[in-house]
Amino acid sequence: MTIMMNQLTNEETVYSSLLSKISEGKIGDLSINSKRSVITQNDHKIDHLSLSPEVVSVLERDPVEFTCTLNGMFPIPDANLRVTWSLNNYKIKSLEHSRLQTSVSKHLHQWQSTLHFRLTRLKDTGMVKCAVESGGEVFSATGHLRVLVKPTVLLVPAMLVVKKYEDGVLSCHIYNIPEHIRVEVTWCKDGIIFSPFSDAEQVRRFPDHEELHLTSLTSNHVYSCGLHRFTDPCATTSMVRVTEREPVPCKPDTDEKGMFWNTTAVGDMAVVPCPPGTIGMVTRKCQDGPRGIGIWKPASYRHCMKETFLKLARKIQDLKDGLDVESVTMILEEFSNVTESLPEDSNMGDIMASTHMLVDISDITAERADEVTERQSELFVDVVSKILDDDTSENWKQMYEETGESASMVMSSLTTFSKTISRTLPENQSLVIEKENLVLKVSKQPVDNVVFPKQVTKNKTRNVSTFLFISKLALQKEFGDEIVEISTVLYKSLAKILPDVELDKTNVATEINTQVLSIDFPSKPKLSLDPPIEFTFEHIAERVERMLGKVVIDSMIHHQVFIPRRTATSLT
Repeated sequence: MTIMMNQLTNEETVYSSLLSKISEGKIGDLSINSKRSVITQNDHKIDHLSLSPEVVSVLERDPVEFTCTLNGMFPIPDANLRVTWSLNNYKIKSLEHSRLQTSVSKHLHQWQSTLHFRLTRLKDTGMVKCAVESGGEVFSATGHLRVLVKPTVLLVPAMLVVKKYEDGVLSCHIYNIPEHIRVEVTWCKDGIIFSPFSDAEQVRRFPDHEELHLTSLTSNHVYSCGLHRFTDPCATTSMVRVTEREPVPCKPDTDEKGMFWNTTAVGDMAVVPCPPGTIGMVTRKCQDGPRGIGIWKPASYRHCMKETFLKLARKIQDLKDGLDVESVTMILEEFSNVTESLPEDSNMGDIMASTHMLVDISDITAERADEVTERQSELFVDVVSKILDDDTSENWKQMYEETGESASMVMSSLTTFSKTISRTLPENQSLVIEKENLVLKVSKQPVDNVVFPKQVTKNKTRNVSTFLFISKLALQKEFGDEIVEISTVLYKSLAKILPDVELDKTNVATEINTQVLSIDFPSKPKLSLDPPIEFTFEHIAERVERMLGKVVIDSMIHHQVFIPRRTATSLT
């Protein structure tokens, strides 16, 4: 018997409908014994595999996609068809928010998979490959992606300070002009596009830049330049400030790190290479001071980091993009090794890079929870402990002053990672990891009294009289007799690392002058416990008579609680 069906009909729909008719015992005028009827499906038969486009060039940060098309006969369901995408021989393993994403669409006798680049980067240049495994055979098709550098512009100086009625010149430099492409520079004055062809404002064109000549300046303005079709028309700006007196440049100076800075015009940004042992550039601005006298701002070392940190950051970025360049375990092993020199040999760039890498790893493992191992947990906590050492406090202070970012980002990343551990932890088990500067405990157990830290191992915990207590009765009221997931952390060094005053989302100021205890209930957060949580800070008993001891509880509800007593204190 042969059954004909429309080519556009979904094969799974046909199969489901056929089964239903057979179970009823009749297809049209044909009677069928459903107990003796068998539906067989064709084996995989692949006629052709193609990749489109085969070659494509795009500007960096532009999106692009490749489509792999498979023609042939496929059984229902087609679970045995497996597709693998790779970029420059690195397998693509996308996360929810990865830069590289894959999708699949199925039609009768045709199956398609698409690789989406949400945005492209220069490093993406190379071979794109689609491989399909079917019935023990592997079919593949390749294409080539070329990512071109996007044209950019830079207007210098960033600030031009001139004496009234004098002239000035702004230079709009053009970089990375694609071959055979004519670029058109646009100029803006106070945010509005204009054509500078008056006697007071004239443009002179050169192969790689344009100059805006300003004559007899009398008032302050903001000028901008951009590239038509490539950038915002007012992409890069320069402030032109007119003074009654001749501006005085910043004089030669040596900063507190021993870096020498030469004479720099008011409004300019001086740039020098980072100190030996690190890569990147140090910047320092000559700010317009009173009466046009240049004043040096503090130098920024935020972009200086050791090469080992930069290489590691690139690997983690690849993982985040969706490229399976290396296992999370191997990356965390390397992370632990490169932070071994901390805190003795730390700088702001290394601390800042480490903070962002920890955030990225916690996000990556949250989506790959089934792959998280106890070794990964040990290494993650080890890195957190190293960068939260007392001796890194000056770097944290500089980072907060320049960027507004603080160690609270590291605390958040550890909270995220702890939740991932609790999701994968078997019931009736707990995991305790103790390092120099913190203790982490994650448990998934029946309701009972909680004391943390309960005991000290390896003589690593300092000030062990700091602990929290939650009664079994309070937990039973909230969770009944079910298994409860609890994550707790004791931070032993945050007093010197967190900013003296940091505002939360409700503009409530927090001061830290003791250890920090964090507790989290991922399964069912509540606003209060009855009886309340008890915190004990006996190590500050002598000082507390003269000052107010404070603690921040970092939980899912982010309440900040103030402790005015010297020992056990009940909180609601």
